[in-house]
Amino acid sequence: MKRPLCVACLCVILLAAAGLLLKPPKYFSYGEYAGRKVSVTGRVCEKEFQKGQEAPVLIIYLEPDSVLFQNTPIAFEGKLLCRMENGLTEPAIGARVTMEGRLADNEPAANPGGFDARFYYAAMGVSGRLLSAKITETGGERALLPEMLWQCKKRLCFLLDDTLPERDAGFLKAMLLGDKAGLDKEQKEIYQRAGVLHILSISGLHIGLLGAGLYGFLKRCGLKRTAAALPAGLLMLLYGEMIGMPLSACRAIGMFLLRLLAQVRGRTCDGLTSLSVCGAFLVMKQRLYLLHGGFLLSFLSVLALLWLKPLLPMPKWKVPALGEGLTASFAVSLFTLPVQLYFYYEFSLYGPFLNLLAVPLAGVFLLCGMVFLVLGLCVPGVALWTAHCLHALLFCYEKAAKLAGQLPWAMITPGQPVFWQMAAFYGLAFLAAAFRRLRPRFRLGLLLGALFLLCARVRTKLVVTVLDVGQGDCICLEMPTGENYLIDGGSSSNPQVGEYCMEPFLKSRGITELDGVFLSHGDSDHINGVQWLLEEGDVKIERLILPETEGQTGFQEVLALAAEREIPVFGIRAGNALVNKKAVLTCLHPAEGFLGEDSNEGSEVLYLTYGNFSMLFTGDVQGRGEEALRACLENGGIEHISVLKVAHHGSAGSTGEAFLAQISPDTAVISCGKNNSYGHPHEETLQRLKEAGSKIFITSGRGPVEIRTDGKRMKFYFFAEEAGGL
Repeated sequence: MKRPLCVACLCVILLAAAGLLLKPPKYFSYGEYAGRKVSVTGRVCEKEFQKGQEAPVLIIYLEPDSVLFQNTPIAFEGKLLCRMENGLTEPAIGARVTMEGRLADNEPAANPGGFDARFYYAAMGVSGRLLSAKITETGGERALLPEMLWQCKKRLCFLLDDTLPERDAGFLKAMLLGDKAGLDKEQKEIYQRAGVLHILSISGLHIGLLGAGLYGFLKRCGLKRTAAALPAGLLMLLYGEMIGMPLSACRAIGMFLLRLLAQVRGRTCDGLTSLSVCGAFLVMKQRLYLLHGGFLLSFLSVLALLWLKPLLPMPKWKVPALGEGLTASFAVSLFTLPVQLYFYYEFSLYGPFLNLLAVPLAGVFLLCGMVFLVLGLCVPGVALWTAHCLHALLFCYEKAAKLAGQLPWAMITPGQPVFWQMAAFYGLAFLAAAFRRLRPRFRLGLLLGALFLLCARVRTKLVVTVLDVGQGDCICLEMPTGENYLIDGGSSSNPQVGEYCMEPFLKSRGITELDGVFLSHGDSDHINGVQWLLEEGDVKIERLILPETEGQTGFQEVLALAAEREIPVFGIRAGNALVNKKAVLTCLHPAEGFLGEDSNEGSEVLYLTYGNFSMLFTGDVQGRGEEALRACLENGGIEHISVLKVAHHGSAGSTGEAFLAQISPDTAVISCGKNNSYGHPHEETLQRLKEAGSKIFITSGRGPVEIRTDGKRMKFYFFAEEAGGL
């Protein structure tokens, strides 16, 4: 049997994957104690800095011995991530400390496309967080080597901060030391759009340049293999420990050590075998890595270079290195594309070509950065010359990446593929690569077919998604003919709802352009997310539709942003309709000349029909507005609706008995925040809905509610109940 060790390791990985399918992970929760102030005693095992609103925040990872709530022990599991208050004394790694803070569970993704903190931290062995943590007692011996490496990392970070401009320091701290707390947000987006963000991850490039460089240098100095391999391997282990051993570095260091071992024993190192050994080792340590985007992208990238690249035809260029580099870049981009889309929903069209320049330059940055750090510690005056060179290189590199990101079709956003699409892609790609006797045009046809199956989004039904935005409203309409609309978009409990909720959801659905955004009224819990999309978002808005009535306030900033971006704004009143083949969206309120006592009474109310399906979107309508709406429903002969989006988050002052008796909704959906201070939804409203015979779905309990209909039947999906997606 060829590669028996490789086959054995693959079997271990497959068994772990089967175990995940048969027995999905169960996540630990602190339950009723989440949100309570507790006292935790344990050992400091790791430290890092994370990005804060104003300055990086110190994070302590604690291995608890006890967790107490009012002197009562509570159950705990794994490590705790302790977010320290600024200005507090920093404990040493290995020290035993007692901390006080507010306990919090790691939250799952609230909506499709959102960040799943529960899974991410479970893969790291972290069961929860301690917020605003304060140290009340410290003692015990420090772990000498880990603390020395941490202090060394801090010293190097301070050196970069003190010597280089802020953007240069943030870039090099991420690239050299794995510290992304100082990375500028705009800078990160530039590299992401250019498809070269991966150069900021500690990977095989770093290990090859540092470890292999030292090993080769020591051998040239006359040392034997073993004598040269020991310091090279030790240096890589220390470097990995200093940067926190991210998954890509674990894989790269593991493969490097296996290659050193093979050379010491006078044997050749098989790349596929060493890759599978590292994969099996990590999976045995934590099986959740098999669902981790960083793990999959790192291992699939190397697998593409080892297996797929040799099977692809090499371009016959005058400079062979360019042809080989393009083939390698294309192989990696192609092989990782399904995983890239599954976790990030988009990819850079020009990434494979830009990497021809990015990867060699990354080696230059890495080498110059390491030289700068050594000189900065030893000869600070000479290091300044290196700093000037680094600044010039980084300035040119960032400008080139920014230019590439501004090219047409720089980012393609097909959205998140489903499992069968990913399986079909890899199946067709394997056929195209494995059967060398196929003519080039047939192989190209198979690859294009694989890309089409992966990126195609066939829409035959109307999809309505009521997002879980906390205390606010945001509803997405995906029409069967391809158009996309938003009805409201804001939250009073989540000020970053546009960036971390709305845009990720839209991108996960492959939506980069909204044909229209309806804003029911000007309250911030209905519009602040739309304001962010207008100001900073990547999703294009074709037009805004606002209620055409007197007395509406709160739209000033939205109107100013729309004018700045030349987005047309339309007024809408009762009787106006948007017809989309079988789907019709009609405005029922406010009528021309309506003047309410507040903005809620004048809320825009929309009525959607598609075949036998109907849904009423009521904004925050109440009082005189609800009375006017009832008259409009009666005049229109509307006596029954399939789904009601309950007004004003289920407040007691809206959705009255007469109104419900008039429309008799089959289902009612309420959008509100968990444990909100307003008491929404009120018990009186829930009781009225139950008496009307409506099924009730509340986003604060079930998460976003998705309704799919073909105009005859409708089906509900609940993201929060399916642990990972609809």
